[in-house]
Amino acid sequence: RLPSGLVAAEIVVDGVCWVAVRPLGFPSGEFVVQKDTIEAAIAHERRNGDYTSIDPIIASTFFSAIVGATPPEVGGEQVWDVLRAWLTRDQECRLADILTWRSSQTQSRSRAQVLSETAKLTMVRLALRALDAEERAASIRERELGATVEEERRRHVYQQQRYADGLNAVRSALGANEEVGFDDTIDQQGLVAMAEAALADAMRTALPKPPDVGAIFARQKALSGDHESLTAKRQQLENDARFKRGEAERYRSEANLGEIDISQGRVRVCPVCRVNVDEIKANGCGISLEPCDLATLKTTIADKQKKAAELDAEANSAEEEYKRVDAQIQQLGQKRLALEDEI
Repeated sequence: RLPSGLVAAEIVVDGVCWVAVRPLGFPSGEFVVQKDTIEAAIAHERRNGDYTSIDPIIASTFFSAIVGATPPEVGGEQVWDVLRAWLTRDQECRLADILTWRSSQTQSRSRAQVLSETAKLTMVRLALRALDAEERAASIRERELGATVEEERRRHVYQQQRYADGLNAVRSALGANEEVGFDDTIDQQGLVAMAEAALADAMRTALPKPPDVGAIFARQKALSGDHESLTAKRQQLENDARFKRGEAERYRSEANLGEIDISQGRVRVCPVCRVNVDEIKANGCGISLEPCDLATLKTTIADKQKKAAELDAEANSAEEEYKRVDAQIQQLGQKRLALEDEI
């Protein structure tokens, strides 16, 4: 099991007491607060906004002048981390060289372990106040010029790639191989000469003939005639379909009335107006009181129903023909518009 407890230290920085607290076990929950005693800091406990390390306090107090002059690879929050790595290097490093710091095998995860020799020298000179303002300005100017040179190099590489891509596109369009350049050689034409020849061939190409306006007007007239005949045919089909629908409905209605008469049995009805006829009316107008011939009536009803079905079929056929003619009229309209565009 990991021990449960806290490790704390009072650190006086420029006359101000700071207390750093770290729990035992896993590295989490550490904080730094400005308190006079360790007991007060522990009672304070960790709160949002507390420092998690003493490094920014030391850097802002003692190294504010260094923060803006550090090499690009050293951030402002890493100044104390790097200088501390140099100040706490072991005896072997001290005896070896002033720039020999702890190796990466110490696993301290310090930023100093990945710095270049130039950056290390700059940080040491900054700490010893051995780097004047003119040299720092020159260093900054050097970095700016280096960045400018790198940007120009990248831009040049990009332009060279664009040039190569454009040249390959021209070669592909003219059907030339990769060995063909812009200028002519003894044994082959250059890209410029090939492009001029291709342009001359294109200029000699026959221009399209102007449209034959007379033929277009003749076609328009023919299409107009077809349009008028199809329109008349469509109207005739529409009228035929409407008439046959009406006739079919009439036959079907008469057949239904006949079926009603049959279903009423021996009820006497007028064969003309289909009104029920009683004995007095029959005697008055001389209509026979004999019952109707049901077999004949059924035959008549069946014939009317058959006629109605035939008329419905003919009406459906007329409607289908109407739709086909209407589609032809639409196509003629599109053709007429296309002819107008040719003029």
